[in-house]
Amino acid sequence: MKKKKSIEQLRILENKMNLKGIKVKVPLPSINEFKDLKEVNKLLKIDKNQKKIYERIIKLI
Repeated sequence: MKKKKSIEQLRILENKMNLKGIKVKVPLPSINEFKDLKEVNKLLKIDKNQKKIYERIIKLI
């Protein structure tokens, strides 16, 4: 029996999208629901280093 995997990284690869990883000192919480996105946006306003990393990632997309 084949077990279905449902992690986001596999879905990205299955859809022929690029996936890159970066090393960070302080991880941000995962985003699974809209309310999680709001929390991360709050953290990005406070943590300037994470905001710089986020902006670099956005430029790669």
